[in-house]
Amino acid sequence: MLHRSKHYTPNGASRGPAQRAVRDTAVTGLLMIIIVGGAAGGAITLHHIPQQTVAAWTPIYVEWTVSGGLSLDEIATADMVIVSLPAGGSEGSRRGAWAERPIPLVPVRGRLQGEIPGGLVRSPAVEYYLRILDVEGAESVFPPGAPEAGLYRTTVFDLSAGSDQLSPDSSVDSTMEILSPVPGEVVHTARPEIAGLIDPPLEAPWEALFVLDGEDLTPSLETARHLFVVTLPDSLERGGHTVTFAALTPSRTVEATWVFFVHERSDIAAAENGWARSEKASVELGDWLHEGPFDLHGRVEVGWAVVAAETTAVESLDVYLPYEETSKPGFDLYAAGGGGGVSILATAQFDPVYDENVHWLVSAEGRQYRLEVGEVFPEFTSTTLEWASGVGILGELTHGSGLTRAVAMRMSEADTIGGLGIYSRFALGVLEKVEWSERASLMLSYLHAYDREGSVEEEQRLVEPLRNHVLGSVARVEFGHGGAVEIEFGRSRTSGDISNGENSIDGSAVRAELGWMREHSNRALLRYLQSGSDFYSAGSLGYDPGERGLELECAWSIGDGTKLSGSGGIFRTDDPERGMALDRSGMRFYGRADVSGEMGEGSIRGYGVARYDLIPYDAYDYRYSYAAGGATYRISRVSTTLSLSWSQTDSDGRSHTVSAGSDVRLTVIPRRLSVRGSVRWTAGESDDGDIDYERVSYTLITRWTRAGRDVRVEYRYLEKEDTATPDQSYGEHVLKMGVGASF
Repeated sequence: MLHRSKHYTPNGASRGPAQRAVRDTAVTGLLMIIIVGGAAGGAITLHHIPQQTVAAWTPIYVEWTVSGGLSLDEIATADMVIVSLPAGGSEGSRRGAWAERPIPLVPVRGRLQGEIPGGLVRSPAVEYYLRILDVEGAESVFPPGAPEAGLYRTTVFDLSAGSDQLSPDSSVDSTMEILSPVPGEVVHTARPEIAGLIDPPLEAPWEALFVLDGEDLTPSLETARHLFVVTLPDSLERGGHTVTFAALTPSRTVEATWVFFVHERSDIAAAENGWARSEKASVELGDWLHEGPFDLHGRVEVGWAVVAAETTAVESLDVYLPYEETSKPGFDLYAAGGGGGVSILATAQFDPVYDENVHWLVSAEGRQYRLEVGEVFPEFTSTTLEWASGVGILGELTHGSGLTRAVAMRMSEADTIGGLGIYSRFALGVLEKVEWSERASLMLSYLHAYDREGSVEEEQRLVEPLRNHVLGSVARVEFGHGGAVEIEFGRSRTSGDISNGENSIDGSAVRAELGWMREHSNRALLRYLQSGSDFYSAGSLGYDPGERGLELECAWSIGDGTKLSGSGGIFRTDDPERGMALDRSGMRFYGRADVSGEMGEGSIRGYGVARYDLIPYDAYDYRYSYAAGGATYRISRVSTTLSLSWSQTDSDGRSHTVSAGSDVRLTVIPRRLSVRGSVRWTAGESDDGDIDYERVSYTLITRWTRAGRDVRVEYRYLEKEDTATPDQSYGEHVLKMGVGASF
């Protein structure tokens, strides 16, 4: 069998910007990596690309990738919280209370995605942070210490011509859907087609009116019972434009007023779907750019972490402690800045409780290039390099309608398992993308992954060194309003640890997708995957040898308060070496529901998650069932969370796990002093109904902030009583202290 790096953890999802976002502007695309303690007991690694500049009233697309100790299945809720000054406040009145507006993020193929509405994007800046709640009730925020001790910041520039005459507010009748340009959109043509749907349709006779920037253009309006379309007679100037459409029937009036923006250059980033792999295009911002002094902001924290166990491995070799005993310093730094059309970013993190490595990245980006050194996260195509992490260098160059990306990195470092060595693995890759038109594109990518023989002595080698060459090609065509077809072919050649005794093998894979998306929370995607039994890619774990399957992914938003999403699929394999039944199909299903609203004087957020997996092996069927639910209630200075989860595993035996948690956060002094406490209880049962173990975790965190500096103290006590295997019982104390400063 081909071996795979135990350190390689690709996400398996594609990047997907929102349809109405202008992303990757001239000084955007900074990658921020932050590592904090995971609520579920491990480190959470966050990959985020914040925009450094954006035009006023333009919706901002935001994407987060979360890996490490917390998977997306364990995330109950994720909110991007917009922080703004209260009405009548000023930049100098930071001591007053902040106004916060949470925006729920939607899981899309392994990522958390969302948009900041254009109405909130106002000069001089937008500030926000990420708040994650896990299924066991514990809360994490990014950047660490937010909101009191640091926020993400995007500078906002006013691009509107005569913006003082524009209203940022949209008023659209509930029976209408604006197709193009949608409210707040920045379009790349000076003569956009303006269109909308009307449901229920107009009843005859009707009268219609269309006004653009105060000018009556009704003669250019074509109206049907269910649709209106306007072809503009003249080109529009760059900047903001106000649209008004109204229709009067014998029984009702239909009205809509909204604002969109025009950028006359043809190379502005095209609208992209949330499930697409479209890449960025260069945007020349001209006088929108801030050409003044270099602006730098960020946060630094230094501290100490201590882990002490009541029961140690010296007393019993069978003890499985959650964390190794340690007493070491830690630090966290991120600094971002921009000026003169160039942006830079520097991050460095070390948390001795969760990881023994220092994670760092230095990035620079201009109008047509991006360069990253450190822990990079490249993405090519699903068959070549899906989403990998490693230490190396990543470069990107935009030229005309094309894009070139290249990477050289170490995907995994040499290690030993049971005295046998695992090689260091390296990867070299290049991607070229060409835009045929606004709706058609082609991508070609190549990846060469190889093991370095010198990293393991010959007598310690577990397997033969791997050599892997993969070539992928992706063709994409968009149609209608939000529809697209994408087809990918992959071809691989592999040598090394091959079970059939051959020196090398060649294989192929194919992916076909048909999708539609109106926005992140209203989308559907049908995907077919097929991999030959000899196909292998070291940069993608989404293709198992000999597997073929059909997947459906969809999301549906019911008003502003209810969002449903899920995925499901069936698969088969023709590879007998995998040990699966060749005449039966496996299946995977996942679904979630998010509900939010007002309750009394506070707000409530509820969620439900369900998952079911079936893998038919020759000897037995493996079944996994999981369900979780909970709610968070926030009122004034108090936030309370209750949660419950259940799982069951059936294979050659059966086991159950039940977990319950409670988390309370109290803001003692707004933006000065906060205290949070939580408790989590988990019990595991065997097939006979006896409790095998009980695990309890208590957490207390307090943070004090003043004048841009903060002090954090976190204490956790973890206890496990294992009745089935008493030697695996433990008690462990974790104490973390840190002093941080924002700048």
